[in-house]
This record gives sequence, C-alpha cells and structure tokens, in this order.
Amino acid sequence: MAELEAAQESYRKVWQIASCAYPVVDLRIMAGPAPLLGLRLCMQNWDFWPPEATYASSGLERPLSKAEVPASRDPGRHIAQDGQGRAWPCSPGFLQYHKTYHEDSWQLIRGTEGGRITQIVEQACNMVDRRGTGEPIV
Repeated sequence: MAELEAAQESYRKVWQIASCAYPVVDLRIMAGPAPLLGLRLCMQNWDFWPPEATYASSGLERPLSKAEVPASRDPGRHIAQDGQGRAWPCSPGFLQYHKTYHEDSWQLIRGTEGGRITQIVEQACNMVDRRGTGEPIV
C-alpha cells in the first residue's frame, strides 16, 4: 500500500486509490477529471503471488464483464473474462494470468521492475481505452 500511496500523486490523472482494507485495494481508473471505471485488487498473498484483479464499475459496486470495459485499441493488450463473467487484465503481473499461463511464471518477474505494484496497476490502466472523454492518456 505504501508504494501505491507514494505514487498516487504522480499517477492522479491515470488512477486514484478509492479504498484499502487488507487484502482488497480499490482503485479508480481516471478519464479526465472523472473515474471511468474501477479496478479491484485482491492482494491476499502478495508475498508469494501477484494480485487477483477485476475491473469494476466506476463506483466499484459491481464487477464488469469484458464487453463493458472500453478496451485499448492496441492489439497487443487484451482483457479476458473469467467463468463468472468478470473482466480482468490478461497480462503478466496478475494472478489470473499466471494461473492460465503456467509457463509464464510470476517468479520470473517478482522482485523486478515489472513486478512492482505500481507497474502492475499501470498495465491494467493501459489496457483500458481512456480516450472516450476526449482527454489525452497521460
């Protein structure tokens, strides 16, 4: 949490912390001055595993399906959906990814720059098209 709090000011146009009550961290992904959607991270076993991530409505009251998330136009980034209809960022650094792609081990990036929580959150934000409001992505 300390890493996210320290970085929050630098990233305030990209994401903001909505709440943190171990093991859940709720973030708002921003599009201009207003939240576009939420990102819920369950960091239950952060010492050993990456966070489990779910995109949520802007008020964080419900998980979003893949169809509800404005996906990035970058073909190299994609959002997946679990069996319960919840959208998640399909990228290294997220628990669902590493459970799906066993050969791409979390242990290879854990402790590196790409395994820092701020980098993981930035990946999730970059998978969302935040230009819908006409605001540039920063």
